[in-house]
Amino acid sequence: MAEPIYQHELDGQEVEEEDMNLLGTTSGLADDRALAELLRLAPFDGTNTAKAILPYALRAGDSATVVPNGATGSARILPFRAIVGSRTGVATDPLAAWRDIRSSVYAQTTGSGAFGAAASFAPNTSGLPRWDLVYAAFTPDANGTQVTRYVRDPATGAISSPTVVTTLVQNVVVMVEQGTPSATPAPPAPPGDGGGTYYIPLAYVRIAVGFSATSTLLPADLLPVAPVVSLARIAGGLCLQPANQQFVPGGAALSAASLAAWGAGGRRPSFLLSPEMVGGESRIVAIDFSSPSSPSHPGALAIVDDSRDWRKRLFRWTCFAYGPAAATSNQIDFVWAGPSLWSGSHPPKFVPNASAVGVGQDIQWGFGQSFVADVLLGSFAGALAMLVNPPSASNPPSQLAQIGETIGLIVDLNDGKLKLYLRSSTPYPPFMLFVWIDATAPFPNWI
Repeated sequence: MAEPIYQHELDGQEVEEEDMNLLGTTSGLADDRALAELLRLAPFDGTNTAKAILPYALRAGDSATVVPNGATGSARILPFRAIVGSRTGVATDPLAAWRDIRSSVYAQTTGSGAFGAAASFAPNTSGLPRWDLVYAAFTPDANGTQVTRYVRDPATGAISSPTVVTTLVQNVVVMVEQGTPSATPAPPAPPGDGGGTYYIPLAYVRIAVGFSATSTLLPADLLPVAPVVSLARIAGGLCLQPANQQFVPGGAALSAASLAAWGAGGRRPSFLLSPEMVGGESRIVAIDFSSPSSPSHPGALAIVDDSRDWRKRLFRWTCFAYGPAAATSNQIDFVWAGPSLWSGSHPPKFVPNASAVGVGQDIQWGFGQSFVADVLLGSFAGALAMLVNPPSASNPPSQLAQIGETIGLIVDLNDGKLKLYLRSSTPYPPFMLFVWIDATAPFPNWI
């Protein structure tokens, strides 16, 4: 570790105040010192302190930080970690300017056994809509609860029992800033930092005319604005997220006029993408139909991946196909299978390989989505993450001619699993597929 380590050398050696404070600093700031290296927030520049959150998002699912909360006149606030960057200038202490961040986890419950505390909004009897702001107030290194401790005066030896503060705590609370009703409502600005407290916006909430303690917020009433942070580039992070003008209030796309129209009419702009769509998922998929009697994924809706909920995402994919007709002695195999699995006198044609005919023939690429159904089969509703296109004049027949628009990857909108899509399970087209598919993070608070 990069910190001084307290060392007690002698039996009976005195322990002083600075020794105890060193122990507290080293242990209490361990996670923040690690976060500083992983996140690399901008250092304090004499005026600005970096602020961010790490939102609540399970690996197997998704959720926004601020979500609807039923007919309660409130929103539900899910857990997040509030973070402020260094508050010390380089000239004062270069090391502190580099890494002295503070963070605190907000995790509350309404007592129902689930995460999430309510943030309530004032009724709207004005006859005009308004925007309210949900924000976090974060006070680093605040004095903890006072306790009584015996203290011996070092000069006289007299014993007293004053109240003292023995802990510094990282306080974070969620608050609401009420906006001004208007025919063209504008969102209120967050409070200015001051007095050791930093204010982090989480979401603007549209409060419709007639809103009361029993009103229900809709997903389209919520505009997330939290400054979501991801793993730093220098720490190995490759961040996939929407361009910031897809969601910045008052920006080029979500302009003041656009916000006013949304606030007045309740229709969320179609171009809006959530700032909480940070990160994404990539998968590589190998599908082997070279032996129709024992396919790798048997069945027209065989599960390909159920490690995530794949709903409410955008997809980009590349597909490589190879069939027996192009292989020496009708032998093909995945390149990682290795010589021990080869048969016959010739090495196989590998899947994938760089000597393919080309894009649109042995290789195709495209985009997909998992918001709305492309395929309805009885109770099954699926959205196509990938669908291989059939041969055409611009897509001359080759290996992919055997596919004929019968195969893809589909997200089951009932359970969120990624599945194989075949229009007919028999006969299986006799080829191998290698698929590289990238997915965005889910769109939280979609509908």
